[in-house]
Amino acid sequence: MSATGRTNVRVDAYQAIDPEGRRGGYIYGVWDLAGGYWFTLLETTEETVASLEEDAVDQPTFSVEIAADVLRGTIASHFYAR
Repeated sequence: MSATGRTNVRVDAYQAIDPEGRRGGYIYGVWDLAGGYWFTLLETTEETVASLEEDAVDQPTFSVEIAADVLRGTIASHFYAR
């Protein structure tokens, strides 16, 4: 996993609400990366990371490990660091 890969990935945590009322988001690539992964915000960070699903329509060109790393960092900085 390169630092470049991580910096070219963005998180949008406000993409959808599922039938159970849970918020879902999308991790997507920019610049030289494309596609993305869907996720659902769940009770814990690791449950949220485990919910990552490859976008079947716009398949990612970066690994799920990079997506998981970026998602963990986003959760830590936006939800717990205040």
